[in-house]
This record gives sequence, structure tokens and C-alpha cells, in this order.
Amino acid sequence: MCAVSAISDYGRSLPENFWTQESLSEFKRLLREAKIFDEKTNQPDCEDPEKARFVEIVEEKVNK
Repeated sequence: MCAVSAISDYGRSLPENFWTQESLSEFKRLLREAKIFDEKTNQPDCEDPEKARFVEIVEEKVNK
């Protein structure tokens, strides 16, 4: 499993009240770093559109 997928799964398991502007910003930073790690370790581009949509949904809620 690539790091991006594992981190995305973890983020989806966190409670809704965890998400703030700061926690979302840190989570997105982790995803960016995981993508770099996956590239350096020759992991396939395995970002799941459903998991990516999760970040967008959280962002919409946080920015309300």
C-alpha cells in the first residue's frame, strides 16, 4: 500500500470534530510529503478519487 493511501485512510477514521483549519492544513502537508515518498520509493500513483474527495469535503466544512 502506498503512503498516500494509508494516510488518507487514517484521516477518514478521525472524528468530525478533529477537523479545524490547522489540522486540515497539517493533514494536507502530510499527504504532499507522502506523495513525494511514494515517488521516491517507486510506488504506483494510487490516490483514490474517493479518498481525495474526502479532503475536499472536509475543506468545505472547515471553510464554512
